[in-house]
Amino acid sequence: MYGFIHLTFQEYLAAIAVAQSGQKHSSNVVYSLLDHVDDNTWTELTRLCIAYIGIIEGREEASWG
Repeated sequence: MYGFIHLTFQEYLAAIAVAQSGQKHSSNVVYSLLDHVDDNTWTELTRLCIAYIGIIEGREEASWG
């Protein structure tokens, strides 16, 4: 287990984990993000996750909204 002092890096790594959880079933990502839709601490993670899906995975249609 690792720990990172910088919050944005933690959020980035968490966003990647959430995004990659949807490789077989995209509903995993949707439900993970919906579970925290009212949680302000997930705002940046949600943005990073959507950006990762759109840019890194090349699924621009998934990040339009």
